[in-house]
Amino acid sequence: MMDGVDVVRRQPFGNNPFVGERGASTQRSILDAALRVFADHGFHETRVELIAEAAGCSRPAFYQYFSSKEDVFWRLAGHLARELEALVDRLGDVTPDLEGVAALAVWLDEFVGLYKAYQPVFVSFREAYRENEPSEPLPRTITTRLQEILEQASSVGATAAPDTDHQLAAEALTATILRTVHYWLLGVEQIPRARLTRGLAATVHRIIYTAMPRVNIDPLIGAPPRRAPAWPDDIDAKDPDLRPRGRVTRQQLLDAGSRVLPLRGYHETRVDDIVKEAGFSHGSFYRYFENKDDLFSVLALEAVEHLVQLVERFPRDHGDPLDEWLAEWFEGYRSKGGVISAWEEIGFAASDLVARSAEITVVYLDRLERVVAARGFGDVRVDALALLAAIEFGPHAALRQRSVDDSRLIAAVGRLIRCGILDSAGIDAPVR
Repeated sequence: MMDGVDVVRRQPFGNNPFVGERGASTQRSILDAALRVFADHGFHETRVELIAEAAGCSRPAFYQYFSSKEDVFWRLAGHLARELEALVDRLGDVTPDLEGVAALAVWLDEFVGLYKAYQPVFVSFREAYRENEPSEPLPRTITTRLQEILEQASSVGATAAPDTDHQLAAEALTATILRTVHYWLLGVEQIPRARLTRGLAATVHRIIYTAMPRVNIDPLIGAPPRRAPAWPDDIDAKDPDLRPRGRVTRQQLLDAGSRVLPLRGYHETRVDDIVKEAGFSHGSFYRYFENKDDLFSVLALEAVEHLVQLVERFPRDHGDPLDEWLAEWFEGYRSKGGVISAWEEIGFAASDLVARSAEITVVYLDRLERVVAARGFGDVRVDALALLAAIEFGPHAALRQRSVDDSRLIAAVGRLIRCGILDSAGIDAPVR
């Protein structure tokens, strides 16, 4: 699977750093094994011992080629970067016709295969980056190519928004593709791969060129059932029966936890960090929470309860103020964003929150499917995944890129949603 470049021993292992076929085979075995171990245990819980055991080699053999699990991870990320560069090179011009949609479908199918092969790297990238940045920056190949395509479409007047911030639009589009494929691979929507790539190709084509009848507008498929699933009954985080001063102290500890989490991540956050941020003693902390996980559970339920209320109010009509809703969503996500991001990091831990996350995602998507279905065309399930991915991008970008103001991000995400997912103006699509 790995391309085998730069197969050398680390110093001081041997007089000659270069290895023969046997050494190259050992290194490839370690890299392949590391992918499996990262998939099974996640980045934080992966240990060198686990990788060596999976590769069928000793620890000394491992250290001949890699200095640590981080070294292995970033070597894998480097292989992925080269694969992405080659894949991007195969994405030619996206024309404003059926051939353009077909070309996108072929390219997206290749991307799905690559994402599937390197899924552990994609999933753990944010956590790995926070804990140990790579020695060299990784290329942003997909975003750069999509920006070129958006600019080309705009230059010939083939887009309805010539004043678009193409860089932000490309970042939003890249994130939407990545997260849509991520959710699909998690099995959130049980749809065939060919259907995913065809539906997503039509969506991406609409984002580039807007809706075009008989080109990127397919018949309506995948309409949601009449009865909507209910949110889990205990999806709330009410304060326990405390005196007013106790409620204030408990909330201050929760607020401190929500500030620390985005900076340190779930695994690296300690009770020491939380009490230091809050200005309280350890005794005060343990008066209200059993441990870090207990505090995190309360934070997670508070975050979800707030976002659930926002999803229920998602604009359902073409004329509804999407930008106003996005502004509210951004603000809600900013205040709870560290918790949501941390929740994603516990996917390999033994926690009831993992199962709860799956339950909530199913209901989230049902609500978004009902919004998408109202437009009367296209693949509802694929675009519900894309819509969830799109509304996730903006707040994450706002937290990560503090130099970008909300109004620019909201404009980019709003245009993506209107053009690619919700815009049904003037569309007369057949229903099947």
